[in-house]
Amino acid sequence: MAKNKTEQELRAELDTKARQEFLIECNAALQPIFDKHMMQLVPVINNHSSQHKVHYEAAFAVQRFTKEEIKVQKGNETLDTQPEADIKSDSDNQTPQE
Repeated sequence: MAKNKTEQELRAELDTKARQEFLIECNAALQPIFDKHMMQLVPVINNHSSQHKVHYEAAFAVQRFTKEEIKVQKGNETLDTQPEADIKSDSDNQTPQE
């Protein structure tokens, strides 16, 4: 039985490598489409369980994303005023400032 188990392990390992290569190739092929439409596929698990059996199905959903440019600002003008608003909203013990 040890020989059969080893053979099964080898088959599983080859199958895993083949799946990994497939996913890498698919991702590389789909990336230009994702960038063009600014959408991507995300994995989801659908739970189709009833009271008597457990049944899950893997699927993909479409998710829209946006690319934002980050601009570096000189000085700390925004840093001086921003924490004050955060502290006021985070603390319940502070008296409101007028």
